[in-house]
Amino acid sequence: MKRLKSIFIILMTTIMSVVLVGCNGVVMDVTKEKQQAEDVFNYLKDNDVEGLKSLFCDKIIESSEDLDDQIKEAMDFFDGKIVSYENISAGAGESFTRDGKTVELSATPRIKGIITDTGEKYEVFFNTYIIYTDYEDRVGISQLTIKSDDGRKCVVGDFYKVNPEYK
Repeated sequence: MKRLKSIFIILMTTIMSVVLVGCNGVVMDVTKEKQQAEDVFNYLKDNDVEGLKSLFCDKIIESSEDLDDQIKEAMDFFDGKIVSYENISAGAGESFTRDGKTVELSATPRIKGIITDTGEKYEVFFNTYIIYTDYEDRVGISQLTIKSDDGRKCVVGDFYKVNPEYK
């Protein structure tokens, strides 16, 4: 009985370690990503151009002459007024550490099942750096994409302007 209890404790500890630790050994905390997704949803719902713009990284804000127009176009992309969403997922990303400190943390949060008062359904996802110690001007959203149920897309920003090394 005592041996069975020990095996159970070891098994549970192993499972919890796998669940709570990311692939590179960093404990995953998705609070910031989910909060940013909530903010994106609320700014889109309220048609708050300045609020949504404030979530974009400095590199996009400074290099996009028409960012305000892109955001307005994104808000107009929705057929009707946004009412609700089904769920938010933090999205996969990368995390890098240096000397035990996280120096880069990226994510691609998704807001699924956005419903408007006309019954239309959408999904929003975006690329964001939560932390980027070496390039502070990349912290924030680089690209936001809205997809309708019928396959249409609206894109704000440009992932490759922020991350030319991925081209």
